[in-house]
Amino acid sequence: MTSYLASKFGIKAATEVADFELANLSALQEYVRTAEVDCDFHLTRAVDVQLNSKLNASLKNGYEKLLQAGAEVTKNVFYVDGKEAEIISGIKNAKGAFTYTAGHLWPYKLIHHMFSEALEKGVNLQTNTRVISISSERDNQGHWSVTTDRGVVRAERIIMAANAYTAALLSEFKDKIIPYRAICSRITTPGRSPLLPNTYALRFNEWDFDYLIPRTDGSIIVGGARQAYYSRHKEWYNNVNDGELVRDTTHYFDGYMQRHFRGWESSGAKTDQVWTGIIAYSSDKLPHVGEVPDRKGVFIMGGFSGHGMPQIFLVAEGVARMVAKDVSYEDTKLPRLFKTSIERLSSKENSVLDLYDRFLKTKL
Repeated sequence: MTSYLASKFGIKAATEVADFELANLSALQEYVRTAEVDCDFHLTRAVDVQLNSKLNASLKNGYEKLLQAGAEVTKNVFYVDGKEAEIISGIKNAKGAFTYTAGHLWPYKLIHHMFSEALEKGVNLQTNTRVISISSERDNQGHWSVTTDRGVVRAERIIMAANAYTAALLSEFKDKIIPYRAICSRITTPGRSPLLPNTYALRFNEWDFDYLIPRTDGSIIVGGARQAYYSRHKEWYNNVNDGELVRDTTHYFDGYMQRHFRGWESSGAKTDQVWTGIIAYSSDKLPHVGEVPDRKGVFIMGGFSGHGMPQIFLVAEGVARMVAKDVSYEDTKLPRLFKTSIERLSSKENSVLDLYDRFLKTKL
């Protein structure tokens, strides 16, 4: 991601995002420690593995440019390729691999701890309350009307954190924050399995990648499976049906560890569960954060493109400061590329469909 941002926006803007993500990890780790949050947080290393020579060469070139520029983020990155890539990563047929500091946790537990803290401080939390619409303009008192299935709420300020469902309430985000139906799984082993201390990303080509997170109970969370369904774009693009699995994905994860990981051939690892969920892809690969143009008092944080965990903790803090303390976006120190704007909302760019079009050309 950093090399992509560097090529498109310049090294300074790209390193700003990378440094922010590293700071996000540190801030989250400190919060979990000081608040004694029971959320299965573990600090580890991420291993980002390329299984395609062309993709590896492109990412390596971008990494070397960052090195030459003296980018701070490179001090936390180790890269290896050639024969050593498979040995260091443990992934069969690896062409190259990056490793860097990362963490993983159980988000549901973290959020419920935060809810508990908020309730203790007097926050009025209304669950199971669907927002149906937001008024197109403010009333004479400067309030927005938020219509729910339990009545109307009037508010001077609103934080839009609906992610994939943003455009259903704010039409200007149609085709800018796009619902994407994704697949995930849980893999288990019958007995003791080989040591797996790191998280992983396995990149098969430009459009196809999986991610993997080991659990302390010996199970493994693996998501992705694009190669099983990507060609049928109506099944995933702008699709919010989370009531059924995408066709032909159930068996993708069978034998996954045996296929890709050295030493797992006799592990007996098997698929325990497969499920679907709706994530939000931004049309320009960047989240939308800040006050919505032409909607004074309405703030947004959404469109994290499946990359929210390294960003959202400090993004939320920045938005909270804008709302509660009238801090400007620039004074929050959030990455400049995240700021929502008229220019971004009026752009015709759609990186999600552009990538799909490139995929189709490879199949012709």
